[in-house]
Amino acid sequence: MTHTPLLAGLALLALLGGAMDVARRPDGNPVVGTVTIGPDPGTLVVDTRTNRVFVGDALRGTFSMLDAASGRLLRTTALPVAVYPTAPVVDEQAGRVFVVDGAGVSMLDARTGRLRHRVVVGRNAPRFPPLAVVVDARHGRAFVVARSEGMVGVLDSRSGRALRMLSVV
Repeated sequence: MTHTPLLAGLALLALLGGAMDVARRPDGNPVVGTVTIGPDPGTLVVDTRTNRVFVGDALRGTFSMLDAASGRLLRTTALPVAVYPTAPVVDEQAGRVFVVDGAGVSMLDARTGRLRHRVVVGRNAPRFPPLAVVVDARHGRAFVVARSEGMVGVLDSRSGRALRMLSVV
């Protein structure tokens, strides 16, 4: 399978002032365009299988999907709990992007950028949101850390359905 890594195509250089500069790496021609994401873009993840870049905007509570080859903005999705979306991770086999959204985890379709599912993790999620998501693509699982409660949520990475909560001591 041929991947178009970010270094071979376009690289996202800066998240400044609500705009993102897009640069072409090999030829040395620095800026080829600017994409406006929102007032506070700050976290991103790349899906090399779909050739998409996902960028979170903390103030708006949105995630935007860009075409990695052209830098073009394809979609912006509002997350259900619009509080500082962080810790995005891609499950390329399942075609999903998981994002901690302030009270749980939102799951986006990596091809379309649409919100597919949302799961609240932990009893105190609004006050103490989950911290991170890790994906086990081989087994089709996403693990969500809710540290304040000493819990790890196990999700099906295709459906987003919560399978179980594990207590961690």
